[in-house]
Amino acid sequence: AAGSLEGTSIKSTSETGGTKFLREDGDGSCSWQAADIIKGGDIASASPLVIDTDGSYFNVTGTAGFAAMTVAADRQFTLQFDGALTMTHHATNLDLPSEANITTAAGDVATFQSTGANTVQCISYVKADGTAVVGAAAGGSVTNLIINPDFSIRSRGITFTTGTVFTNDDDVYLLDQWLLLSDGNDIVDVTREVDAFAGFKYSIKLDVETASKKFGICQILENVHAENIIGGTCSLSFTAKVNDISAGRLDNIKAVVLSWDSTSDTVTSDVVSAWGAEDTTPTWATNWTAENTPANLSVTTTAARYTIENISIDTVSAKNIAVFIWADGLTGTVTDTLEITGVQLETGASANTVVPSDFSKEYIRCARYSWKWECETPSINVAFAAGRTSGTTGVQFGVTAPVPMRPVVPTATHLGAGVPGAYVHATTSSASSVSISSVSYEPDGNFICLKSNNHSGLTTYQICNIGWDTNGILFTAEL
Repeated sequence: AAGSLEGTSIKSTSETGGTKFLREDGDGSCSWQAADIIKGGDIASASPLVIDTDGSYFNVTGTAGFAAMTVAADRQFTLQFDGALTMTHHATNLDLPSEANITTAAGDVATFQSTGANTVQCISYVKADGTAVVGAAAGGSVTNLIINPDFSIRSRGITFTTGTVFTNDDDVYLLDQWLLLSDGNDIVDVTREVDAFAGFKYSIKLDVETASKKFGICQILENVHAENIIGGTCSLSFTAKVNDISAGRLDNIKAVVLSWDSTSDTVTSDVVSAWGAEDTTPTWATNWTAENTPANLSVTTTAARYTIENISIDTVSAKNIAVFIWADGLTGTVTDTLEITGVQLETGASANTVVPSDFSKEYIRCARYSWKWECETPSINVAFAAGRTSGTTGVQFGVTAPVPMRPVVPTATHLGAGVPGAYVHATTSSASSVSISSVSYEPDGNFICLKSNNHSGLTTYQICNIGWDTNGILFTAEL
C-alpha cells in the first residue's frame, strides 16, 4: 500500500560507493547522484575548455585562455587554476563576475553552473591572495597612474600619417604622453577616434599600413609618479578590440609593465631592442625589465576589458615604469586595426573598475610634459607675447606655462607655416624665416624665455609685441 517514506532511510541495491541522493531527472524517472564533491582528473587548458564527467572538482593546468566551455546542461562544478590564463567574458557562453575578463593566478578557485549546454555562469570566484575579483566601484578612489588614459588630450593633433606635421614614425610621441613604437616607420597610421567604445568618449586607433610588422603604444612614468608602485604590486587594465581576427590577423595582443633601473628619468624611450619572431615577446632595451610575463590576451572584434593583476615591481634599483601594449604577430594585413582606450595602472593586486577620466584634470597632467601656445582669438589669427628687441634681428619674449613643467629646458617647435612678426610702436618687422633659439625655463614661475631670430631693422632694447600665426608653438619636456 502506498504510504509516506519521509524520514525513512533508502538504500539502492544496485549502486555502490559513498553517500548518494535520489534525484528526479525530469522524465518521470529518478537516478542516484553522488552527494560528495568528487575530484576529477586534471583538465589541460584549451579553448573551449572541455569539462570532464569523472568528477565535479578539477585542476586546470596550462596557460591557454578560453572564452567558452564544452559542458552538459545542469552541472555545477569547481575549477582550481594552476597558473595564469585569461577567461574572456561572454554574456551567454561564459558569464563572469563584473562582466569583465579575468586573468587567473595559481591557486584561484571558481565555481560554475551550466544553465544550458555550453552555457556557463561563474557563480563564485575566490582569489588565492584573498582579494575580491570585483574591485571597488568607480567613485574617484582609484588613483590611475596613467596620464591621458582615454587619449582625450591631443596637443599635436588627432591624425598621424607620413604626411602630417608629426609623422607616424617609430619612437615618437603622438597623442599626449603616448609613444608609438613600431618595427620601422609608417607601420600604422594613428588617429584619435570618437565614440568607438561604450562608456568612453575617445580612443586610439592603430591602422596597419605596412603588413606583417609589429607595433604598439607605450607610456613611460616619470620617477615622481613611478615611486608609487616601485617595490609593491600593481594591476594593469584596458579596453580593446580589433576589426578582424580571421586567418590569424591581429590575433596576438600582449601587454607588459616594464621597469627602468638606470638613471632616474634618463630613459631609453624605445623600450624594444629587437621585435623578434612571430608571437615571440620582443627583446627589451638595456635597463628595461619585464615585471610580468606577457601572454596573448585573445582580443576579439567585440570590445572587452582586459586585466593583468598582481604584478610585482621588484626589479632592484627601479627608477621608472613603462606600460607597453602591442600586436605581437606578423600576420597583420593593411587596413587591420587595433583600438584601445581606458588604460589604467593602479597599485594593488586587483584591477578595480575603470575610473572615468576628467578632461580638465588630464589636460593639467599632460601640460607638465607637452602643451601648445597658440592664438586665443581666432579672428586675429595671431598669438601675441610681450618682449623686447635684442640687437637689430632678434626679439626676446616669454610665455607662462599652464602648470610647472618637468624641470628640464623644454623643446619649442613652431607648428605654423607663417613667420613671426615684431611690432614696435607703429613699425612692423617680419622675420625672414622661423628660428627659435636661447630657450630657457624657470620652474618656480612656470616661465619659458625664448628668442626669435631673423628679423631686420630693429633697434635694440625696445619694448615690443611679437606675434605668431594661429598654430603657435608646441613646448615639450617628455621622457
